[in-house]
Amino acid sequence: MIVVNLLILSSLCLGQTSLNYVQPKAKYAPMPISKRADVVPRMGFCSTTPAMKSGDAMYTANGSIKALVYGDPYAERIDFSHESLYVPNFKPLEPPKIAHILPNVRKMLLDGKFREAPNFVMEEIVKNPLYAEQFNKNIIQDTYDRTTLIRPSSTETPLMGSNLHAAFNMYINSTPSDNVRDYLRVSDWTTGETCIYWTDERGAQVRRSFVSRPAQVACHLLTAPKGYTLSSTISLDQIAERISSDEVKSLAHENPFLQQYFSLSWSHPLILPIKYGRRGIEFVNMDTQIKKNEAYMIVKGHYDKTITEAGFVGVVRVVLDRGSIKVEDGALVINGANKATILTMIERLPRYSEEGVNAVKSRLAALKADYEVLLAENAKVLAPQITSSTVRLCSDYEALKSVEELQVEQISTVELSAPLFEKLYQMGRFFLINETGELPPAQGQWSTNVNFQVSSGNITGLHEQMEVFFRFFESKFDDFRLNAQNIFGCRGILASVHPNMLTGYQYHFSSRRPYQYWIPCAGWVFNEYWGYYLTTADETFLRERVVPGLKEIALFYEDYLTDIGPDGRYLFYPGFQAENHENRGPIVINSTMDVMVCREVLTNLLTACATLGISDPKEDKWCDMLSKLPALLLDETTGSLREFAWNDIPEELQHRYVSHHYDVWPGNAITWEETPELALAVLKSNRKRGLTSTMEVATVQGFLQRLYTAIRLKDSEYAFFILKQLFEHGFVNHSLLTNFYSNRLMWPDAQGAFPSVLAEMAVYSKPGLIELLPAMPGALAKGEFTGLCLYTFAKLEYLNWDLNKNTMSARILPLKDQTITLRIRQGCEELSVDGVSQFSQRNEITLNLKKGVPVDISAKLKPKTNLAFK
Repeated sequence: MIVVNLLILSSLCLGQTSLNYVQPKAKYAPMPISKRADVVPRMGFCSTTPAMKSGDAMYTANGSIKALVYGDPYAERIDFSHESLYVPNFKPLEPPKIAHILPNVRKMLLDGKFREAPNFVMEEIVKNPLYAEQFNKNIIQDTYDRTTLIRPSSTETPLMGSNLHAAFNMYINSTPSDNVRDYLRVSDWTTGETCIYWTDERGAQVRRSFVSRPAQVACHLLTAPKGYTLSSTISLDQIAERISSDEVKSLAHENPFLQQYFSLSWSHPLILPIKYGRRGIEFVNMDTQIKKNEAYMIVKGHYDKTITEAGFVGVVRVVLDRGSIKVEDGALVINGANKATILTMIERLPRYSEEGVNAVKSRLAALKADYEVLLAENAKVLAPQITSSTVRLCSDYEALKSVEELQVEQISTVELSAPLFEKLYQMGRFFLINETGELPPAQGQWSTNVNFQVSSGNITGLHEQMEVFFRFFESKFDDFRLNAQNIFGCRGILASVHPNMLTGYQYHFSSRRPYQYWIPCAGWVFNEYWGYYLTTADETFLRERVVPGLKEIALFYEDYLTDIGPDGRYLFYPGFQAENHENRGPIVINSTMDVMVCREVLTNLLTACATLGISDPKEDKWCDMLSKLPALLLDETTGSLREFAWNDIPEELQHRYVSHHYDVWPGNAITWEETPELALAVLKSNRKRGLTSTMEVATVQGFLQRLYTAIRLKDSEYAFFILKQLFEHGFVNHSLLTNFYSNRLMWPDAQGAFPSVLAEMAVYSKPGLIELLPAMPGALAKGEFTGLCLYTFAKLEYLNWDLNKNTMSARILPLKDQTITLRIRQGCEELSVDGVSQFSQRNEITLNLKKGVPVDISAKLKPKTNLAFK
């Protein structure tokens, strides 16, 4: 009967050759690529559609003031935020004194009571009445939690931190046209400028925006087309009065955990976590003032006076060339003007007062409203930083393609989009430069988020930005010492998992995510300190910053590592391993990452002392500690590296993180040449990881950790596979801003990571070793890098490669005298150094480098094969 029905249906459809479909038209007809050469700079990118959500808005900033420009010709929206606008929801609480329960916790773990330990710790914490009060206020029922059944109630950290909030949104509206063509959004990384181009019945038009670092002001220029005048309305949204945008409400509805956990401040920006609404803000008011052909709109607010005296102010100044301006329903209405220059200043006021508000207004009023002059001054600061490291992977013509066009090409081919990757490299550096002001990029947690966000700083030469990062971390040392004392009874420092503008106190206490026991934080951050030293050869920094910090971390380990296991080695416990606790509690013994970070800290400390000629009485102690670190464990079936060096804790693969790969990246202890068995074990571990259940819940951190592991292990095929997931599954927006989840939640982890990802594909380095093209996939067969910093006191001034012709050339500039091994894993048919032919039996040669004397390398490569890894 089924076959008969199918035959009847087939006969009815006989003669039908195609299905009907509709291809929606773009809201505004895009500018054809043939017209873009004059408006799209090579150091920039373009987009053919206005933003419908914040993730697609164009990002421009100066470290302090940040703006997201949506780009609709007739209904512009600009979201303003500032690095220092954070709401202190609670007065910082010192970490509770729970060190006295440490012996009990350790005994419970040794007895296998992994499920009972988290609640035992939480019960002790809430004996502190201040913490009990916060938990009672802020307890949530959390659907994200997979371990709810192991404890009597769902408790999560109280939000005692500081939540960034938006300043306000600006809207620029004018009468729309139905006949728009040649629409294009363009971002120029050398000036920081965003331009919106379009043409309608009045002719070609452009609206321009940037944020000036020298003048500390956001600038926008509205210009009437020739023969016409401006007719526009400017209004501000006092975003502090809103709980969130519809976009965030929808996101939070999908995942209630996000309501409590994410502030979303960099990305959205959201005024406060959804749960709290306006808590922490006493008032927000707005004044509008007119003076001749100038107008001022002033947004001002005060935080909760029982917590702080601080407040904030945002001043918008509108200056007209001819025409008139008036106020209607709180908005500014412009008529008959040739152009309008809009200048915006935003500041936090440590002690709010009307005098402080007026002082900001006076500074803005004294600024000459000359857009072109301000833009030129900003370019003088920005361009040298942006051009200090560059990459070219495509032709000038391909670089003119919009992000939308490149993304369509990406999902239509088995290859990897070279122009898209090139743009993500520059966009990542643009982000790190312009997200760094008085504070560094610091969204989320130190555990992965911030570490990814700054990971490109050392290798791409943004050492000025890394210095801000280091100063911020060091400013919390006193609080870190109290964390160590109160929680573990230890000397030294225990860093909080949360970057916080107000405090370094640990305040994330939880039975689900007990970050009070996450001990490797400071060590991971100091990996970047070590990288700064290796890429600059700055021994003053090594002596005055690195060694004192490493000693503080080592001092913590000295007190923490007191118990010896049955194998005669230290026990790292209690510890915490995020998410790997489906079948037990989250407080653990011998997390592999904990062991690796401790080994790196002690090794680097001993190396630094030897380099500087420092004789420290504790050197024997540090060496003894290294000899007693737990042995790493391999899986009995596959031989892959396990996440715990403790037999009683089973492997769990369906979670995001591969923290036990730390010694591959960001560390350098596991390599094919020095530790081949462990390298193979990590390779197996990396490849057998799933995609974190489904793409809907996969997060970018898991992809990035596996990606870095693949690159360091020269697994270019797997690196290519992961990059395809990131490029094709919604982790990159039309603005080149990146997401946390597939197609949602803008978040800067991948933003900061992409430059170092590409750089590591081009060159691997460690003291005494430079390896060229270690993991460059064949899809990126041709390219050129300039200005990479190497982790062996040298700079890669340029690197050219063409894998189709099997050619490569490079110039290395040493920062100190040294002997290095130069390795080209692919192999060479010919190799020359400074024009002199070299013989290489093992695809590597030894070079004696002299400080400041460049060395030129050229090679005829052996054809690239799929023989991977070794």
